[in-house]
Amino acid sequence: MTRRHVLPLLLALHALTGCGFGDDRDPGTPDVAFAGEPAPSDSVWSRGYSAAAPDASGLEQDLHGRYTVPPDRALVRVDATAQSATRDGVTRRIRRASQELVTALSVEGVCEVSVVDLGAPRRAGDRWYDTATLRIDVPLAGFGEVEERFVRVERCMERFGAMGASVADLELAVSHPLPTLDRPDAHRAALLERAMRPLQEVATTDGPAAFDADGMRCVSRGEVTITERSLHGIALAVDLACTPRTGPLAQAPAAPELATL
Repeated sequence: MTRRHVLPLLLALHALTGCGFGDDRDPGTPDVAFAGEPAPSDSVWSRGYSAAAPDASGLEQDLHGRYTVPPDRALVRVDATAQSATRDGVTRRIRRASQELVTALSVEGVCEVSVVDLGAPRRAGDRWYDTATLRIDVPLAGFGEVEERFVRVERCMERFGAMGASVADLELAVSHPLPTLDRPDAHRAALLERAMRPLQEVATTDGPAAFDADGMRCVSRGEVTITERSLHGIALAVDLACTPRTGPLAQAPAAPELATL
């Protein structure tokens, strides 16, 4: 074989190796993309070239004791769109289809499905379209483990694979399950107590005054917000802003004058 033939062969082998054919990993080993490393070239179809590395900061916040409570339920939004040749036809179809979806997706005591909105019919070309919005409510209270909550949610999501041909004409758009709480404000007092605790501890520290309670002003509107959510837990925070006081209260009292004889 001449040198002229060897060079193209080497280039071809290099190209095949870059496509994954020369990868010597165990076929049973999953693809792993560590932070700062590109995804393996033979797995770009599943992860994409720019897949972000996981963020471990949430695990650290849990370790440091952020306020997290178990979710009460998970909510899934379903937008179902129907079409017809006439306005009246699409109106009748979307109303019937929404009830068919409620029946198909519901599981008593597990997946509570309801219609929350019916849109206005709209025309595009020679067709009419209308959309119904449904809510799948998955109660999660009382399930203490992430695995239990996951199984509960998946039992509802699997219903989409069991729908019959009667709804095959619909276009469905389904959200990710959204873990949430019924009443975030029920945790307001506990959140405020936790937020004030560091200030109280500093105020009672022995030695030179590190915190002057009269020199600070803390205010809150009592707004409780969800900062992060997962099947593991719902992280909450309350608004609390502390600023130094200005004016006479913030000034140290003057030393008393010595009497003169």
